[in-house]
Amino acid sequence: MTVVPGRVGNSGREAGGSSLRSMSVGEIVETGLRLGVRDGFDALSMRTLARELNVSTMALYHHVPSKRGLLVLLVDAVLGSVPVPPPEFGDWPDRLRELSGRSAETLSRFPGMDRIMFDMPPTPEGRRLMNGYVQILLDAGFPEKDAAPAFSVLHAYGIGRPTVERALQRSGDHIDSGETGARPSTPALDRLNGQWANLVRPASRRFAMDVIIEGLRSMLDSSSRRASR
Repeated sequence: MTVVPGRVGNSGREAGGSSLRSMSVGEIVETGLRLGVRDGFDALSMRTLARELNVSTMALYHHVPSKRGLLVLLVDAVLGSVPVPPPEFGDWPDRLRELSGRSAETLSRFPGMDRIMFDMPPTPEGRRLMNGYVQILLDAGFPEKDAAPAFSVLHAYGIGRPTVERALQRSGDHIDSGETGARPSTPALDRLNGQWANLVRPASRRFAMDVIIEGLRSMLDSSSRRASR
């Protein structure tokens, strides 16, 4: 993706004769994030963003080459604020918990951005965070063949968690079978009615990370035992 940063001077003019006011990529990103939070990132378009900025759509294209390029800028602006805990932060479980928590907290301020991220290849800042997770696993002693599936579990949880939480918030305390057909008998699920709303709370997220980390710890111990034979 090619982004042309900088400003367009007030004296610039388009083919249609409308003036191009001074505008920076930073202003575009800030406004795009605000609109995405207000109206939904799925609904964000170059036209609505240009209208909010009080410029023409063509003026916007002088800075951002496409809608996909805009989304990459927005995603990277958000993910770029998430630091990767260095080795001196603590042991590998603490670093994984911290990185997961920082990522979840940051994305929670931009509802719906996870869907945008799911539908695009990793952005530069996304790859930086992915590299951070993998580095923590390698620092922990995971061999490469085990670090890959270990990361895939962490990545799947990180990407899927917001989607599941949104679905639970929409459905409330009851899981519905849909609008068509008779509702099947689900006595085990019915016993958990009243519990689903708790899954969006920090304690539930900590529980999920504990499950993942304990599984990874067991995996690492098993790998160490095999290597010592």
